[in-house]
Amino acid sequence: AGVGAVCEALGIWALTLQELMLGLGSLRAGGTFFFRFGWRGRGHQEEHWYREATMRLFGLLLSQFDQVAPFKSESYHSADPCFYVVAAGFRRESYVEATMENRLCEAIENIVKCERVHDLPWCIETLKEFVTPELQARIDSLLDLVGRLRAIGLSSRKSVEAGGRESPEAQLLITPVPYSLTMQRLRERMECFGKISYIRRRAHPIGVGADALIQFMQPAHATQALEAINQLKVLGGSVAARRVSELKD
Repeated sequence: AGVGAVCEALGIWALTLQELMLGLGSLRAGGTFFFRFGWRGRGHQEEHWYREATMRLFGLLLSQFDQVAPFKSESYHSADPCFYVVAAGFRRESYVEATMENRLCEAIENIVKCERVHDLPWCIETLKEFVTPELQARIDSLLDLVGRLRAIGLSSRKSVEAGGRESPEAQLLITPVPYSLTMQRLRERMECFGKISYIRRRAHPIGVGADALIQFMQPAHATQALEAINQLKVLGGSVAARRVSELKD
């Protein structure tokens, strides 16, 4: 997983830091850098290890860039935890003086060997110094903004689900859904074709296995996903999809 991380869930963290190390290593002074990140916006209910690691990552960014801001689309993935971090005004001299490339490399090695997600903050202990009281307040404000934006997206998604505006032409029935294909993984693979209102798992009434019902916001997006599943086999050779509007009773 990821870059060969022992703990699969930490693979994305190793990749994120590797992306930072490679990108900032060649970024010019005053340059802009952006990357994708995830924040659920649970407030105090956020897992402690994830929040602590996030604070250290953003502490690094705020100390090495003049401006750091989140970008979250209002049209696509607004209810999902993903957003883009945009950092502008790179302070290259500060980055070099702090020997950040070596420190990030060491942190990546720690993460790859780490066996428990709860030990992630220790893996990036080298970044702890950047979480000063001043920067912590700025990080809290930034993450609160992302959380509010996601809350709006979740509210909109629920309104669509409850409002009876579902279009059968934008709805796909996928079958069978392998056990390894969780609803989260299915969403991650399908959302590249368009905005998804919801995904529901339907267990088979007889035997084992399940189907999945995906409601896209637009029929055109469902068409793209339909072709990718049936023709390109993006979900596997045994998985097929049909448009709900074409199913016979």
